[in-house]
Amino acid sequence: MFFQQKNGFMKHKINDSSSYKMEIISASEISQFLYCSISWHLQRCGYKPKSDLLETGIKRHTSLGKTISYIGYELQKSRRLALAGYLLIAVSLSVIILWVIILVA
Repeated sequence: MFFQQKNGFMKHKINDSSSYKMEIISASEISQFLYCSISWHLQRCGYKPKSDLLETGIKRHTSLGKTISYIGYELQKSRRLALAGYLLIAVSLSVIILWVIILVA
């Protein structure tokens, strides 16, 4: 794993007794660093790029994330309703079978 010290340099080793604060660098940050190390460094220092396309992308990703969360919630809800339906069918069949057995006997 790669870790970044507060001063911006990367290290390969974690040392808990170190006085440096280590932060985990994500795979997307490594990709961004390989694409443009200056842009990566500026963003790590707190500079944010100004771009309408970037803002549009962030909004679309946020919307997509909300949609995926909603779909996950609805999928979980539909599974619970399907289970309730299967249980209702099983109970109904059991009642019908018992009713037929009682009528025949």
